[in-house]
Amino acid sequence: MMRPPLQLWLCTQLTDMRRSYDGLAAMVRRQLGQNPLSGHGFIFIKRRRTQLKCLNFQAGGYCVWSKRLERGRLPPCRPPQARPSRSAMPSSKH
Repeated sequence: MMRPPLQLWLCTQLTDMRRSYDGLAAMVRRQLGQNPLSGHGFIFIKRRRTQLKCLNFQAGGYCVWSKRLERGRLPPCRPPQARPSRSAMPSSKH
């Protein structure tokens, strides 16, 4: 039975789509600092942005889903903008 991933993580580093289960799991550990056995979904995008893969661990083993676009490209990946922490924000007290 397929279950939806708990969370989805996007690897913003473009990926060689020849990677399979073990190669993608290694990228999850190295690039995202996450555990690929967590049940989360990890999305990887091909260098030309015409294909993506999602790695997910479910009971019994890894699953890899793949999507290849017939036309066009996926939008560029941009990491979220860093927000200043409260301690780094200027104080309004004088």
